[in-house]
Amino acid sequence: MSDIAVKTLVTIREKAEADGGFNLKRAFAQFDVDGDGSISHEELTTVLLSIIPELAYDQILAVIDMFDPNHDGDVAYVEFAH
Repeated sequence: MSDIAVKTLVTIREKAEADGGFNLKRAFAQFDVDGDGSISHEELTTVLLSIIPELAYDQILAVIDMFDPNHDGDVAYVEFAH
C-alpha cells in the first residue's frame, strides 16, 4: 500500500472518530454522496479533496486504484471495507 493511501485511510478514520466514533458503514455513506449504494470515482475524488486538499491527481488515482481493484468505475461496499 502506498504512503498516500495509508495517510488517506488514517485521515478518514481520524475524521470518522472525531465525528462520534468510527463506523465503516457511516464512512461509506459519507463517500456515497448520491446514496446509490456505490462510490463513483467522482464522489471519491470530491470527498478525498475535501479531507486532504493537497492531494495531487496521481495520488488520487493511487487511492482510487486501491479502493476499486476491479476497475469498474464504482467502489462497492465490499471493496471499501476490504
